[in-house]
Amino acid sequence: MHIMIDCETLGLKPGSIILSIGAVAFDPQMYNGPLGAEYYAKCSPIDGQHKGLTIDASTIAWWMQQEDTARNEAFSGTQTIEQALFGLNDFFHEQRQRTEDGVLRVWSHGLTADIIWLEEVYRRLNIAVRAPWNYREPRDTRTLFDLAQIDLSRYSEAGEVHHNALADARCQARAVVAAYQQLGLAPLPFER
Repeated sequence: MHIMIDCETLGLKPGSIILSIGAVAFDPQMYNGPLGAEYYAKCSPIDGQHKGLTIDASTIAWWMQQEDTARNEAFSGTQTIEQALFGLNDFFHEQRQRTEDGVLRVWSHGLTADIIWLEEVYRRLNIAVRAPWNYREPRDTRTLFDLAQIDLSRYSEAGEVHHNALADARCQARAVVAAYQQLGLAPLPFER
């Protein structure tokens, strides 16, 4: 079982406020198959700030240049960061139970991005749960897409809002499936 994670944040450094978390389960062996279970949480930026998470001015400026739909969705969160993290842990627990070996492959778009950001927030908040993956499970899409010569922009579907954590996770999961095909790691559609 594979899970793609995407976060929208108020900075690019670990410890930045997380606005939303999107995650989708998928099987890279399934060409054009449906993606699996999903998780989406929208966090209150005010709650994040009260918890000592940080804001980067250049990221705020970047958000101001994004489409209204994406920006309004990103800043409409009401959950506490703890609620979002507990929900993410529950999602991972459910997905892990669906595997035969208990192993998940956890993807993010960048080695120093979403997974690292989440791990830092789990650490800083010192809550009763920790990041729901172990050190062997994280995977990096940027390396995979480079090797497979995948153009990520080709995998967004009509109606999906760019810079929405769940929509971006779906897009990235579809691109991983395509990369597996391109690299011969999954059967081609006509081989099924």
